[in-house]
Amino acid sequence: DEYERLKPYERHLGRISRAYEDWLASVRGKPFVGTDMGVILDRIRMLMINIGVACADDRQLAEEFQSILSSRLRRTALKHVEKIPEDRELIKHALRRFFEDLRFTRDIAPREEMERAAKVELDTSERGSPIAGVFDRVLKVFQSQNKDEPEMSLDELVRRSLAEGSSVMKKIYVRLLSPDPWGNNLHS
Repeated sequence: DEYERLKPYERHLGRISRAYEDWLASVRGKPFVGTDMGVILDRIRMLMINIGVACADDRQLAEEFQSILSSRLRRTALKHVEKIPEDRELIKHALRRFFEDLRFTRDIAPREEMERAAKVELDTSERGSPIAGVFDRVLKVFQSQNKDEPEMSLDELVRRSLAEGSSVMKKIYVRLLSPDPWGNNLHS
């Protein structure tokens, strides 16, 4: 899909393949069950670092490939988030905001980042739309009486969003470990 962006670097793509294979060999034996989102994000960040090291003499290639990979991972995560049932709307919105802002090349504290995303979602859901005003607030009260998702505290929203986010990241990670991680099925 990204061949046109990588065409100028075609001779050097073998470096990236070797960096991926080295990363794959280093993470294959590591435990998967019981890992949380932070561990998986660290392992993906290590792949990004391996790519950067493999292309140390061509920073533009490393940044281009890291950008492509980050974009695909983000789109894949957002597709998985969209599959979350509507009865968990706040969780879905918090995860969407989290993954839209996620930088796979940086070391992050998932709980802190999720807390920021959740705060914004809780503030937005409490405030309602500034344009709709009173009508929006009345509609929100009516909807909250009929929805399955009870009002959540920030801590509860963060906890549940992290659990759901870990599930999303595990699906992505399993795909990265598959025989064809770069194929069109990365989005599935």
